[in-house]
Amino acid sequence: MLRLVELCGTPCVHTATAPDAAEATDHDGAARPLDVSVVVVRVTSVRGRGAERVVEVDGRLDGCDACWFELRMIGRASTVPAIAVGLLTPSEPGAGTQVSLPADIAVGDLVAVPCGHVSALRDIRRG
Repeated sequence: MLRLVELCGTPCVHTATAPDAAEATDHDGAARPLDVSVVVVRVTSVRGRGAERVVEVDGRLDGCDACWFELRMIGRASTVPAIAVGLLTPSEPGAGTQVSLPADIAVGDLVAVPCGHVSALRDIRRG
């Protein structure tokens, strides 16, 4: 994922077949592998403290069926415990979605967001 960010910048999307070989059915009832995606976004702002902490990222996540409990910071190790923060995206103003991230999350950190269906890059770009 880090190499993808290096090549493409953020936000970016990686799509693959689900690792547990889950299958879906097409309109004819035939089984086909289930595709999933991971969206990687960069932290652009961190505000507040404790329960009031808000983290803003550079990609839209409203249409990607995000698996919020699987969200992970990538690219650097953190030894501090995770805390609940509000995650803001360009498409979700206000308090954002409550997620768990390391307490030392900082501007520039990368966050990987597993998604339940394939997301197109155009759907997560700002604007």
